[in-house]
Amino acid sequence: MFKYHSFFDGIFYGTSRSLAKFQLILLNSIQAIYQSQGVNISSKHIEIIVKQMTAKVLITESGDTPFLPGELIPLCLINEIMKVLKLSKSNKIIKYEPILISATNSSLDKDGFLSAAGFQETKRVLTKAALEGSTDWLRGLKECIIVGRLIPAGSTFLNYKNYLDSVFLFKN
Repeated sequence: MFKYHSFFDGIFYGTSRSLAKFQLILLNSIQAIYQSQGVNISSKHIEIIVKQMTAKVLITESGDTPFLPGELIPLCLINEIMKVLKLSKSNKIIKYEPILISATNSSLDKDGFLSAAGFQETKRVLTKAALEGSTDWLRGLKECIIVGRLIPAGSTFLNYKNYLDSVFLFKN
């Protein structure tokens, strides 16, 4: 499905279209399993999980980028990188293919470590973060709840004063 769409539409649109079709197939399959057992679940809940499972791509050729073949990168980041490469008139573009990540691994593979530590394998995640000297920028709901900070939703979503105060408090 990916190779067909990428051949006719280009790599980015081919990836987007094949992922959209795959997400729909996966959503319908999961809904069919639940409905066969008499359980009705709103599709939006399953869509969120499926979207996280299909949000990354596998680098096959790095082109003029610092990424390595075999590295997993978010699809939205790849789109921005492709725009920059086109503007710089680079001859070597990045090549990638969509990949399906398990729900557990997609939850553990986040930018910050607090969300992953609150999910599973807490000891391993926190040990790895401590050894690497990782920083969590507290962008998600879960991370903010863990540290007792206002969540970035509603009226506090764009209130930067709350973020600056908390950075100052953690610094001292």
